[in-house]
Amino acid sequence: TAAAVGRSKEPDEARLIAARMGRQLLRAGINTDFAPVVDTGHGAAIGNRSFGEDPELVVRMGVAAVKGFQEAGVVSAAKHFPNHGPATSDSHVRLPVIRHDDKELENRDLPPFAAAIDAGVPMVMVGHLVYPAIDPGLPASLSRDAINMLRGDLGFDGVVVTDDLAMAGATGGGTVADAAVKAVGAGADLLVISSAPQEQADAYDAVVQAVRSGEIPRSRLEESVVRLLAVKQTYALRAQCRH
Repeated sequence: TAAAVGRSKEPDEARLIAARMGRQLLRAGINTDFAPVVDTGHGAAIGNRSFGEDPELVVRMGVAAVKGFQEAGVVSAAKHFPNHGPATSDSHVRLPVIRHDDKELENRDLPPFAAAIDAGVPMVMVGHLVYPAIDPGLPASLSRDAINMLRGDLGFDGVVVTDDLAMAGATGGGTVADAAVKAVGAGADLLVISSAPQEQADAYDAVVQAVRSGEIPRSRLEESVVRLLAVKQTYALRAQCRH
């Protein structure tokens, strides 16, 4: 587990494990891994997926894991921005609220993401959790303020991917299609949807309709296309693009 690797305090171990995992994934025909978890803490839904409670340790281990995936040629994603580690409820079943102030954000939550970005991580996954210090009403996955923080304050110009939009933390009792439109409108480039095929199709249709109606500017989608194509080019995924 990541927790066991974190207890070793050996970044080289994290790098070697990520590189080994990446090579195994490629042999299986998989070019993307939604990892590493760079949440600080072992809160609800995270558990032993976190490297630890110390943000400095998570920084070192997270950067090492990103480099390991890079060595293997696998697309990685640092998650779950801005930090699911302190959550006391599971975003699969409800929406966590984390009442950290600006100082806690700066010192505890954001450093592992900033470090992963500096290390060249190609994707960052935004989580279904409310940080009132960032946006008092919306989970980060659906929040323009949260994604703007990721882009502006942390300087991330790669792919922003949502956590699974089928989770209750995203839908809030509504539909996956509604969550998809909100996520794209907020600035997400890539959506994870584990729902039944019809719900996936409904989400796609809802985003298309939102663009056609002007609710989502076409330029918003074009920005995402540029970012996605850049990652595919960097990781030589053109063959997969043709299908």
